[in-house]
Amino acid sequence: MLLAIDVGNTQTVLGLYRDGPRGAPDAGADELVHHWRVSTVADRTADELALLLRQLLETRGVGLDQVDGVVVSSVVPGATAALRELVAADFGVDPVIVGPGVRSGLPILIDNPREVGADRVANSVGALDLFEPPLIVVDCGTATTFDALSAKG
Repeated sequence: MLLAIDVGNTQTVLGLYRDGPRGAPDAGADELVHHWRVSTVADRTADELALLLRQLLETRGVGLDQVDGVVVSSVVPGATAALRELVAADFGVDPVIVGPGVRSGLPILIDNPREVGADRVANSVGALDLFEPPLIVVDCGTATTFDALSAKG
């Protein structure tokens, strides 16, 4: 299963996905099986996050050993570092951290692409997976953001 973690300034949203059926008409479609929303605490340690994640997973009958991949989108640097440490130690996998340098297939056409938040990249890639461009992607988080995706994506 894949654990997806989106760390925002105010809240952290987690989703647990089960691999979809391969070879079926909707091959590659993964299924969201559980999701949670918790407050973001920027200075939580890796140990505190480990306890929180274990408890969330256990409430749904899922063990750490059932998670074989983790992806993190974070706009909170301290939380990113703690999650990277936690995932390596407790899950035994290297997390995919959405951010500058990650190949998303999304051309970011602004003067400094490294200034675009990981959440906005993830939102845009997700929107392109679901809909044909051109698109306007709106995120109503701590700040409301709008991203324009051209017909070329």
